[in-house]
Amino acid sequence: LGTDEDRDYLNIQLEKNINANPKMPDTDSDGLRDDVEYTTGTLASIRDTDSDGLIDGFEDANLNGKQDRGETNPRNKDSDNDHMCDGLCRIKFNKQEYFIGEDRNLNGKVDDGETNPLNRDSDGDESPDDIEFYQCLKDGGTDC
Repeated sequence: LGTDEDRDYLNIQLEKNINANPKMPDTDSDGLRDDVEYTTGTLASIRDTDSDGLIDGFEDANLNGKQDRGETNPRNKDSDNDHMCDGLCRIKFNKQEYFIGEDRNLNGKVDDGETNPLNRDSDGDESPDDIEFYQCLKDGGTDC
């Protein structure tokens, strides 16, 4: 058992085991309490569990630890499986480095000029978002 100084429903020993701060209910300040992260498989000590550029609390907007409608998955960097990060990730293409992702400004919303991380074909033209991105690069585009 043990004590729970920060009232996040995790005792001190368990928090130490998961690299969480027993004096802070949200160790990594991502918006998700440590107990929610522990029970749902995100990391209490890392703000962006899946390394997609979006902090876990942006992906789980209602902070309940579940992937609800309209939310990306903080445990999977590519929620719609279109080979593009939900946020923004670095890749190599033709010996150059690029940033590829659907939420280019990392604000957790689909803005103008961005593709939807919950839809493989954001514009509905039957060409997946990643194919359009790589075709743009191949064609010499600079704002793909």
